[in-house]
Amino acid sequence: MEVPHGDILVHAEDFTNVGLVRQFKEFLAKLPHKHKVVIAGNHDLTFDHDNYDTLYKTFVSHGHRDPLNAKKCRNILLDADVCTYLEDSEVTIEGYRIYGSPWNYV
Repeated sequence: MEVPHGDILVHAEDFTNVGLVRQFKEFLAKLPHKHKVVIAGNHDLTFDHDNYDTLYKTFVSHGHRDPLNAKKCRNILLDADVCTYLEDSEVTIEGYRIYGSPWNYV
């Protein structure tokens, strides 16, 4: 998939297959945008640190051989200062107010 160039990229949904750290880094490294706003999807398991210990077991066949430290994975992305992660929060970038929440209810 080709992502158009721009100043602000908002990515809301899965940006990894199962929340692996290398997938975060690969995803963000490919994008040249000045501002990157990320909202996790249901496959970004390591962002759901409250439920990760149960969730990772359903994704063993997709790369989760052993459990990861979900808080550490999340902090790698947040501390890298390469994007703005929104979880029930908002940010204003270049005059645009953006709210993001990864939760959905069926």
